[in-house]
Parts: sequence; C-alpha cells; structure tokens
Amino acid sequence: MLMSPLVLTAAEEKPADPAAKTGDNTVEQQTTLINIYSWATILPKELIDLQNEIANEKKIKAVEDNLPALSEEIAAIRKETNAVQKSPELQGQQVSSLQDRTQRAGARLQNSSEPITKRITLLSENRKQWIEKKDNIVNTKKQEEIPLIIGKDQHAKMLKTVDEAVQIIEEQLKIVLNVGKKIGDLQIVLYGIDSDLQALEKTIRETSIQKTAPSMLSSEFYSQINRDIIPQSFHRTVIFFADLLHNMRVNLNYVLLGSLAFGLIAFAAYKTKDSISPESRWAPFAKRPVATAIFMGSSLNVINNIFPLNADIPEQWKALFHIITLFAVIRLTKHLPIDKPKRKLLTQLSLFLSVTMIFLLLDFPKVLLLLYVFFSSILALFYYLSRLRSMKGKEFSEVWQQKIWGILPVIVIISGIAGYSEFAVMTFLICLWTIIACLIVWVLYLFHLGILELILSFLPIALVHENYKEMLEKVRPFIAWFHILILITIQSVIWEIYPTINEAFFKILNFGFDISGVHISLKFIFTVGIIFYGAILVSKMIQAVLLKKILPRYKAEKGVQLSITRLVHYAILTVGFFVMLGVLGFQLNQITLLGGALGVGIGFGLQAIVNNFASGLILLFERPIKVGDTIQIGSELGEVKQLGLRATVIQTFDNAEIVIPNSDLITGQVTNWTLGDRRVRVKIPVGVAYGSDIAKVLDILISCGKANPMVLNTPKVSAFFLAFGASSLDFELRVWIPEFLDKLQVLSDLNQDIENEFSMNNIEIPFPQSDLHLRSIDDRAAEQLQGRLTVVPESGLTTAQVEEK
Repeated sequence: MLMSPLVLTAAEEKPADPAAKTGDNTVEQQTTLINIYSWATILPKELIDLQNEIANEKKIKAVEDNLPALSEEIAAIRKETNAVQKSPELQGQQVSSLQDRTQRAGARLQNSSEPITKRITLLSENRKQWIEKKDNIVNTKKQEEIPLIIGKDQHAKMLKTVDEAVQIIEEQLKIVLNVGKKIGDLQIVLYGIDSDLQALEKTIRETSIQKTAPSMLSSEFYSQINRDIIPQSFHRTVIFFADLLHNMRVNLNYVLLGSLAFGLIAFAAYKTKDSISPESRWAPFAKRPVATAIFMGSSLNVINNIFPLNADIPEQWKALFHIITLFAVIRLTKHLPIDKPKRKLLTQLSLFLSVTMIFLLLDFPKVLLLLYVFFSSILALFYYLSRLRSMKGKEFSEVWQQKIWGILPVIVIISGIAGYSEFAVMTFLICLWTIIACLIVWVLYLFHLGILELILSFLPIALVHENYKEMLEKVRPFIAWFHILILITIQSVIWEIYPTINEAFFKILNFGFDISGVHISLKFIFTVGIIFYGAILVSKMIQAVLLKKILPRYKAEKGVQLSITRLVHYAILTVGFFVMLGVLGFQLNQITLLGGALGVGIGFGLQAIVNNFASGLILLFERPIKVGDTIQIGSELGEVKQLGLRATVIQTFDNAEIVIPNSDLITGQVTNWTLGDRRVRVKIPVGVAYGSDIAKVLDILISCGKANPMVLNTPKVSAFFLAFGASSLDFELRVWIPEFLDKLQVLSDLNQDIENEFSMNNIEIPFPQSDLHLRSIDDRAAEQLQGRLTVVPESGLTTAQVEEK
C-alpha cells in the first residue's frame, strides 16, 4: 500500500487517453486521500512493531555480555604467549596448547560475530526501507495538489513517524556496530597471537634438528645438575597443585556437577552387570564401572576437541584427564577380549605412559626431562632385546611389528649421545603420544561397540531385541571407520601436520579433488556411504517388520509379501538417493541435467536393461507370476525362487537355476500351473483290445481313480471311450488332484492300479498289429512261407534237397 503512490505517479506520466483527460478529477483526489489515510494507520503500527522487535532482541545483549570474559581469555593467551617467547626452555607442548586455546577462542569469536553480521544487515535493510517510505510521502505531497488541511496534517504526522523510526534504527545500529568493532579488535589480537605461535612453532622445528646440548655421556651434561634442581622441581610441583586447587575452587560447580555425572554413569554401568551375558561386548566395561565412566568422559572430550563447544576446560585439567584415562585403561585391559601376554604388555605400557605424563605435567627442569627420556629409552631397548627370544614360531606380521618398534629407542639414545637433545625429546614425545592415541582410540572403539550393543539389547522393540547382534555387525564397519578417522586426525596433530584437532578433522574430511565442478573428498565419500548404507539398513529393518509382523497379520500370500517388501526396498533406496543429492548440494537443474544424460544413455545402450526394469515393475504390480509359482517356459519347468526388477530366477526340478530376463516373461508365452489354483487335472490314456467289455473297462477306470487317496472327489472322477484306434479301443481317465507337484506320482500310481485291474479281469492291452499282403513271389519262397520248405540243421540243406539225394 505504501508503494501505491509510485504506481499512481507512473500511471500519470504515461500518455493518457484524451477521453481520460477530460474526465472528472474528483475520483483521483479521493483515491489519493484514501491512500493517505491508509498510510497514517499502517506506519504507526509498523513503528510499534519495530520498537518491540528491538526491545525483545536478546542475542546482541548476550554477545555483548560474553565479550568481557572472552577478552580476558584472549588477554591471558597473549600473556602466556609472551612468556613462552621469553622462556629459555621453549617446549612444543606449550605452543601446541596455546594454539589449541587460540583456535577455541577464535571459534567462539566467530560464533559471536555471526549474529552481529546478520543484525547489521537486517537493520541496514530496515533503514533503507523507511527512508524510501519517507521519499514516497514527500514526493506524493509535492505531486498531488490537494487543498485539504486534513491531507497536510496527515503528511506531517507520517513524516514524523518515519523520522522517529529511522532514529531508532540508527541508534540500534550504533550499538551493534560498537559490539562488532570490539569483536573485530579481538580478532586482530587473536590473529597476532596466531602469527607469534606459528613463528614459535617454526623455531621449535628448526631447533629440533640442531645440536642444542652436550652429549648425554659427557661430564658437561651432568654438570648442569646442581642443588637447585630439587627445590626447583618441588616448587613447580607446589605451584601445580596450588593452581589445581585454585581452578577447582573457581569451578566448584562444574567439579560437583562432573562428579555427580561420573557417579551416575558408574552406577548405571554397575547395574547393567547382571542384565547382560558374559560374552557381551559390554561385559568388560560393566565389570569396571568407574573406569567406564572415565572413558565415557574421554569420548566427550574427543568430541569437544573436534567440535569445539563453549566449555572452557583448563589445560591442566585436560592433562590430568588424560592421565586418569590411562589408569582407566590399566583397569579395563584386565577384562578386554585379548590374550594374556598382550593384556600384560598393555597394562605395563599404560602404567609407563601414565608416569611419563605425570612427569611432563609437573613441568620439571629440562635436564631432568632429558635424563628421564634417555634412560627410559635404554630400558625400552633392553626390554626389546629380551623380547627377541620369544619371537620364534610366531606369525610374520607379529614378528615384524615387534622388530620394527625397537628402532625408536635406538634413535632417541643415539640423538641423546650426539647432543641433539631437542630431537631426542621430540621423537620420544611423538612416539609416546602416538602410542597413547592408538591405545585410547582402540579402547574407545570397543567401548562404543559395547554401549551400542547395550542400547540395542535394552530397546523395548521385539524385532530389534531379537536381532541386535546382526544389526551391530552391520553398523560396526562405520563405527570402525569413524574411529580410524579420529585416530588419523589425532596423529596428524601429534606429528605436527596440523596445529589443532579441530582443523585437522575438517581438513582431512575435505581432502580430495575436483571432477566437473564436484569436489570428491573423504566427506563426500563418507556422506554417500552413510546415506546409502543407512537406507539399506532402514530398508532391511522395514522389510523384516513387514514380513514378520504386519503382512502375516493380514494373511497375505508369500508372493504378495515378497512383492510388497521388494517395492518398499526400492522406494527407500530412491528416497535415499534423492536425500543424498540434497545433502551433497545438488540443485534441481543439475538433477534435471543428470536425468537428461541418463535418458540419452538409455536411448543408446540401456534399452534392454530399462525394458527388463519396466517388465519387472509390471510383474510386481500385475503379479501374473509370483514367488513359489510353478511355471513352464518352452520345455523348461520349474519353481519361481526370486522375482527381481531385472530378471527372475527359476529353479527346475533337476535343481538347476535359470535366470530369465523379465522382458521374456512379459512378451513371451508362459504357462503358470499355479497362478490362480494349485489344483490340476491328470489325464491317463488307456487302450484295450478289440472285443473287450467297454462298460467294464469304464467301471475299472472310475474305481481306480476313486480309490487313489490323492484324487479329489470334486470335481468327480470321469472316464471316456474316445475312439476306435488302429489296434485298440481308446479310453481316457480324468481326475483332479490338489497339488500340481504330485502330478507324476498320481499318474504313476493310477497306471499301476489300472494294469493290475486289467490283468485280474482278463482285459488285454494289445500290441500294435499289421497285415502284410504280397502281390508276387517265386515258388521257392512261397513253399518256404507255407512251411513246405525247411532247412535241416545238421546239413544246411532243405528237405527237398535231402529227398532228392
């Protein structure tokens, strides 16, 4: 309605019809006056809505309230970064921790910046619209000459309303822009911190391959150990525990809440111990409820590292949590499904890793760290040499794994002896964290399998409860691949390929290449695999529900059930395909192009496949052939075993399986012996000798048919005298049986009964007879045929020749 003056003005500027120019102007003035009254009613309402909307806006206030705490966190990161820059003992672990905190602060700033950007855009658009409204009102007043006082008053009120709205928007814009400026300043500070940390990381990499300390075997190295080291180490330990207690007091609410959560999880795990079988994957975790609760927290910690949440966990707590997790591994390995030597090795390894992490956490002087690394590597080498004797008789892969890890302590020892202390420590810590990551991710994999099995087994759905083991086996590959992805992500951070787990996770997921404008990445492949595999799992689950629960309730035939479930399967796959296209970002026009390309391909090379596919749909809907039917195609007779969309599988009675394209079943002639009814008529032709009693033959045939237990009474048994044959009188017995597959057996039984009855009643079944007529023959042949001329066996002469002699 506010834009209507522009429409009227544009209409007036067009060349008007002469008749219209001579018309009365009263209607035009009344229309403009009506519009003015409409604006006067609408604009105050819009102003009230604008005031309410600004008053109810809480996101900007929340962002502004969170900025001081975020600013303090960034200032603390800046201070610690400066301290690390000035520290003579530069450690990669400190730099990595600061980079992780910087990444988290940047993510929180980005989350705060998004509503600010949207709000600025919205306010700018609103301001522009209100200014356009003011221009329309002013232009209407100039162009319309209405000598009415009420019109001028209304114009003044509307202009005042618009000016007030513009002023409110501009004041709100100042507030939002001020918040945005603060966020921008913090982002600049974070950018500087990130640049400094990258420089420190570069310095660490350069110094790690340089000789930075005397040899571990020289007296110069041990001269660094003095009386101040012990008090200094004790002082750092005291500072560590003081900071720990301070953080606990500051975050007491979170500590109590976390303790309560761990207690509830441990209690829930303990209560499941009696409800599962000893062979269950959850059984090892149910036997150690406290360790299980810790591992569940470890899972949440991994998720928090990959997808940064607003939880600001102190770095000290994270390190402690890793140590507690390793102690939980020691408890859990006693019940994991592995052999005893490996279980013992894992326990020893976890204990050693826990002690090492405590040593690193207390931040002892660098010389003590070098001593610990060097002598730990020597002990690891001796342990490796002792294990070489027990490798005989083992598999090649296990021997290779045990031999290869001995190289690592050798590298650390040689580096320490040569004076490359930084390289020795870096190699030691990388190996340490690599082993820790593999161990924790492996136990997490077993933990997640166990908890998924527990959830499926307790679901109150009978079908899921009965088949949860099969469902778990179907889902397990995706769980394994997800944990492999987590392990690769963590290892890429440990090996300093990426600075943070968050960045590594998304970089690895997006790693790939472009094909025709489509980015093929791990994320793309995982998305396609998960959607299609998920669609298949959902389809199988729905098919199972239909076949076991729903369709039998309505007493549907087996063929009908299989046809319905097959259609449901293809429908779910089709929905999954379009969901996948939507998730991957394909637009409707791209799908149309894909359909056009498929049409061209079908037109050139896929006609037979599409023809079979369409024929399969016809078979499923019209159902001239069903699974379990006995059909005959040409000379082949068999039972339909599988009815697919492309081909149908028929099993002959010789146990041969024939795959027939569906188009042949639609276009060709098919005899279905069991389509509407499995009853079939059996015909037994019989011939008797001329002169036999016809009535008696018919009675015998009917009695034989009625006496057979497999013959139906209705339709009744019938016998017919059909014809006078060349050598016999031709009869036929016709009976009905309930099952087509019994046809040969009934035919055999009836033939035996008829033959027995004919023999008892002296009814002959004749052989074919023929009369031979000779028109001309010599006398000697005639005499022999008449019996006058015979051959004497002893002499080989005829009787006539013997008489002559």
